[in-house]
Amino acid sequence: MLSIFEQFFTKTGAIAFLKDYRKRFPGATYGTNLRINFNRLEQCWQVSGHRFA
Repeated sequence: MLSIFEQFFTKTGAIAFLKDYRKRFPGATYGTNLRINFNRLEQCWQVSGHRFA
């Protein structure tokens, strides 16, 4: 299992990464499970989750 953790200053950048990653590694094939959230302490958007190799 591969962990994914990326941080972005803008929500637009985080959503673009999320869409691109899901397009490259579809959930049905790779078991991709990603989520997006806002970290109030660091004031940034985070994309985190995992996928199978």
